[in-house]
Amino acid sequence: LMYAQYKTLGLMLDPWSEEVRVGAVLDRAGDILYVHVAAQNDWQGRLAFDLPRHQEIWTIPLEYPRVNGLPEWYVVDPEGVYLVTDLDSGESSSHTGQELADGLVITLDNSRGHVLRLAVLEQ
Repeated sequence: LMYAQYKTLGLMLDPWSEEVRVGAVLDRAGDILYVHVAAQNDWQGRLAFDLPRHQEIWTIPLEYPRVNGLPEWYVVDPEGVYLVTDLDSGESSSHTGQELADGLVITLDNSRGHVLRLAVLEQ
């Protein structure tokens, strides 16, 4: 489970489907998250981003490494503003971190996957 979270950087699908594949990589130099989502059949749902659980849930100032803990890979600031660009169509939209944590609505069809690029806007 932790390996899967590492490969998706904490992104989760709702509803989950074994036919949908998700992968993510962070370009640290440009602070851009590249996400690839593809499905074997038609699928519609939400792609949910992780929040800084150490602050939001446990109210501790830092994410301390813990044995058998669930690390935070890529987290969105609930107050932050993010730009999501569909690299296939070139369409962009702006979302708050809380909206991304609640889940970005996506629709996939079996003829193509979607690739999303997430970039942080000035706050």
